Amino acid sequence: KKDSTPTDIPTPPTPSFPERPSGEGDDSDADKFTYERSDDGWIISGVNAEGLKAQNLIVPYTYQGEKVTGIAADAFRGNTEIRQITIQDNIGLLYDGMFDGCSSLARLVLTGKPSTYTAGDGLRTGANFLIYVPKELETNYKLDYGWQKYAQYIRANADD
Repeated sequence: KKDSTPTDIPTPPTPSFPERPSGEGDDSDADKFTYERSDDGWIISGVNAEGLKAQNLIVPYTYQGEKVTGIAADAFRGNTEIRQITIQDNIGLLYDGMFDGCSSLARLVLTGKPSTYTAGDGLRTGANFLIYVPKELETNYKLDYGWQKYAQYIRANADD
């Protein structure tokens, strides 16, 4: 005989997505990118002629006084000059293959906590780079569920 008595099991709270920081960041390379408007700010759509010559790029925090909230999936693809890209904590989504064809890319520098960024299994597809994170967060990245798959490529940023 089956028991049909209702069981009162509390539902756990729905997890929330981390809020994008509202602080400030480094906008020194803002003039090296192209942009598209989005509902909540600017999206990096690509790299302009000046940016294509650069070996190091910092994805800006703001553009024209408004927050940069994302990077298009193909914004960096095929850039053979770039050696280092720094992504600040205003960007959350890192697309699979977004660095495909970046044959000189050696360093992807992330400035935020592991929970700041979402990356799929193919972030390094088409490019062979190491991921540099704040020194105090190296272990957190290597143990984080979303970043474990990249643990062998994660290094402490010596510049911190």
